[in-house]
Amino acid sequence: MTGARKGRFPGVTRRCGCTDPASGKKYGARCPRLADPRHGSWQWRADLGPGWDPDAGRWKARRQPSGTAASALAAREARDRAIRRFRDARPPEPAAPVTTVRMAFADAMRARQTKGLARSTLAEYQRHLDHHILPQLGDLDIRALTAAHLEARYAQISEESAARVAAGRRPVGHATIHAVHRTVRSLLSVLARRPEYGLNGRNVARDVELVAPRRAPLRTWDGAQLGAFLAHAEKVDDRLLAAWYVIISLGLRRGEVCGMRWRYLDLTPDAGTLTIPNEPGATRIVVRGRVVESQPKTDGSAATLALDPHTTEQLRRHRRRQERWRKEWRLAVGPDGPPWPNENADLVFVHPDGTPWHPDAVSRRFRVLAAGAGLPMIPPKNLRHSSATHGLRSGTETLHDVMQRLRHSSPSVTTRFYADAMPERQRAAAEARVADILRSAARTDAG
Repeated sequence: MTGARKGRFPGVTRRCGCTDPASGKKYGARCPRLADPRHGSWQWRADLGPGWDPDAGRWKARRQPSGTAASALAAREARDRAIRRFRDARPPEPAAPVTTVRMAFADAMRARQTKGLARSTLAEYQRHLDHHILPQLGDLDIRALTAAHLEARYAQISEESAARVAAGRRPVGHATIHAVHRTVRSLLSVLARRPEYGLNGRNVARDVELVAPRRAPLRTWDGAQLGAFLAHAEKVDDRLLAAWYVIISLGLRRGEVCGMRWRYLDLTPDAGTLTIPNEPGATRIVVRGRVVESQPKTDGSAATLALDPHTTEQLRRHRRRQERWRKEWRLAVGPDGPPWPNENADLVFVHPDGTPWHPDAVSRRFRVLAAGAGLPMIPPKNLRHSSATHGLRSGTETLHDVMQRLRHSSPSVTTRFYADAMPERQRAAAEARVADILRSAARTDAG
């Protein structure tokens, strides 16, 4: 029997590899020995139309899967399986794009900015990321970030700190590591609420264990030292004398003093006030070395504060001095010259040429005056803290009064900084309590 040996099933045939001696070509399905059921093998093929070819891994206009089997039935089953497989084949879903820690934190920073976080705080966040997090963890998939990654990075920062000390550089202490961790935790809290980052609501920073930082004692000046500082500033006729009065009296921040404008002030004798509005430009802060006009640090930072008569008088004297500077400028440049630089800015503290004080220059001036007064050196921002601690130690203010004057965001902030500054009040309260107890006991015995 010659010719193709068709099977009982569509697409299934029996073939062999024998060669025609005359032509040298393979017989294929025409081999005369195919009459012997033990000769050759069963082959199958499926002619399919266009679609996704799972074997080639691409789209084809014509798909032709094929194969061999030991029997016609096995060939049919193999062909049916191939048809189902090719029919159901779909192109693989594209791999989800990797969102790195760097990309995710950039999104979180934009969210924080949109929410209205202070520019100085945003700058601090970015500094933490650029110096301590992104160089090592920035390319990691945000979904793969774990508490172990963060703990290892913080441990590495501590090790690097020892090397910095050996090299004569400023170390990175536990307080800085905690500040960096607060930044990471804040940004991850934004990402955890957004399903597109795949964090499933979990903030891994909350699982990190950190050594509690040692809080250094707050270095401040007492009342006598504050008075000596003001006396020295007045003796040298310092141009920022009124600013020092404002900081010591009200506890203003450096940026608030540099951004203070005359329209914020009511200098009525014995009833003066300073209003810090919640508006752009109310503070002048330093962000990456550049002075930036910003809003107050928090919504609660905007307030109206009462001025004492001494500070009010210093501000009135300063306004007369500034008016003299403006007239001297006009005489120097002539009537057709440019306007005084502070003509429209309305800033309270400027140089005689009308240019505003740089906040860093204010800090440098503070250190010069402190050294000239022979006072122990404290950070410039601790002049604000000195104002608060003196109010508490003198008994003229309570913690609540200080919280309102310094415009802290919550009572816990005030307590954390200044609870230790009240020994006199605590001693007086303890004496009053015990005296009352003894009086009560005496009345009971008498009865």
